[in-house]
Parts: sequence; structure tokens; C-alpha cells
Amino acid sequence: MDTTRVTSKLEEVRFFLDHLSDVDGVWFQRTPEAFVFYWSAFLNAGYSVTELLGHAMAPTLRQRRFRGKTGKRVFQEWLDEWRERRLQPEERPVWDFMCVQRGAEVHREGATTVPETYVIPVAPPPARLSPNFALLTGFAGPPELLGATVLREAIRHNFPIGEERLEGLKACRCYVALLERLIDDAKAEAAAIRA
Repeated sequence: MDTTRVTSKLEEVRFFLDHLSDVDGVWFQRTPEAFVFYWSAFLNAGYSVTELLGHAMAPTLRQRRFRGKTGKRVFQEWLDEWRERRLQPEERPVWDFMCVQRGAEVHREGATTVPETYVIPVAPPPARLSPNFALLTGFAGPPELLGATVLREAIRHNFPIGEERLEGLKACRCYVALLERLIDDAKAEAAAIRA
């Protein structure tokens, strides 16, 4: 089973996870919607992982257990079994949420986040201010405030998963780990069928 394209898409998922990490909880945003933009790309890359894995795995699955069914249906049945058999109860809501959100992002009203504002400390101003410091930090206080901690508001994105709110980056990292497990399990299943 050739998973070259699947692996490439998984790298794309990781790429967008890195960008999500760069923009979530940062007080200065050149583009305030950056998290939502990267999350949309993250969700679509994750969807591509499962779609491409289905295309790669379907011929092998049809050899043994699922004769007479279409490739898409064969893989979907295997994926449903995988979800029930391999995911822990606390992982299933994250998997389901990401799958539903990708559909919402592409086909309906858009993906759902719960942005929360909180205060973070910004590094204290240096003893000698550079001309760009005020532009970068917004610090424009009198010299006697040099060395004081500057506080700024930042936005962190959370996801409404079930009855809880889960930190967005934590949920995204969990989803990447689940995609990695999915690929490994698919390879093992394909190898067992071919053996």
C-alpha cells in the first residue's frame, strides 16, 4: 500500500499546526483571523489524510473482508470499526469534533471556535528603548516605568467539544496523534491482509 501522498498530507497537517501554535495566545496579531484561517487549512489537510488513506487502502481491504463493496464504503466501514476499537473514550469526541468541523467549514456556516480573551505579560522594556520598541509592544509610558511588566490582552481559541471547552491547540495536537495512529494501524492492517 503506497502511502506517500498520505504522509505528505500529514506533513501539511503538522505545518498548519505549527502556524496555529504561532498565532494562538499571541497578543499582537497582524491578521486577527489568522487562527481561523490556519484552522480551516488544518481541518482540510486532516480530511485529505483520511481520504487519501481510503484510496490507498480500499483495494487491499476489498481482497479479504469487504468483497463486493465500493472502495469508499469499504474504507468507511473499516474507519468506523477503527474509531470504535482503537480510540479511547476521551479521544472519540476530539475525532468526531474535527470531522464535523471540517464539514461545517466547507459546506455550512464555518468551523466553531470559542475565543477567550486573557491577559499576558509582555517582556519589560529594555533599559534603553529602541525606536521600534513602542511600535512592537505598544509601550509608550514615561521613563520611570522602564523595567515594569507590561500586560496585554491576547486571545486563545477553545473548542466546544461535548459539554466541555477544550483548549484548541491541545485538541489539534490530539487530532494529529490520532491521524498518525490511523495511518500506522492502516499499514498494519494492509500488511496483515497481504500476508
